[in-house]
Amino acid sequence: MIEIPELVATFFGFLYIILIIFKKPVAWLFGILSSLIYVQLCWNGSLYIQAVLQSIYVVIGLIGFVRWKTVNSHTNTLSKNQKIILYGLAFMASFFLGYIMSFTNQQLPYLDSIVSTFGIVATYLTTEKHIENWIIWIFVNLSSIILFAHQELYLSAYLFGAYLLLSIIGLISWNKEKRREKTI
Repeated sequence: MIEIPELVATFFGFLYIILIIFKKPVAWLFGILSSLIYVQLCWNGSLYIQAVLQSIYVVIGLIGFVRWKTVNSHTNTLSKNQKIILYGLAFMASFFLGYIMSFTNQQLPYLDSIVSTFGIVATYLTTEKHIENWIIWIFVNLSSIILFAHQELYLSAYLFGAYLLLSIIGLISWNKEKRREKTI
């Protein structure tokens, strides 16, 4: 059964990603509101890592809002070495967190830790306008669909399906913009 808080969080989350694609700083405020609601939803569903993740998203959202209001709008990219190091560290942190949480009543601890760890990385990369955020979000959104469907938070699973499509659109859009920036 879909409840009002999940519906509101989903709506705010959808607004967030649409506005991020267009690099609108106000997007971060909708992301913060969505995350605040998801903290409670995830905690109630025994997705403790997700609850903590949503709390971290609130903090990163505040940082993103400030950064996007004060920094230029150019799209950035990571070097090959930065990607290798970042992805390697994120996988190690995911495994470690999943292992620790496997000793609790945490649902799907390894999947949740992967979603959470890479979600933090992707959100940080978004605050810095790194195009790689979209690639990570595609992976995170696919994993999130499974995670939320398992918890019977079906509207949230559909939201992550929409996020998946929007992440692909965001990647295409930011790639086009990056190519335009290079010609200027």
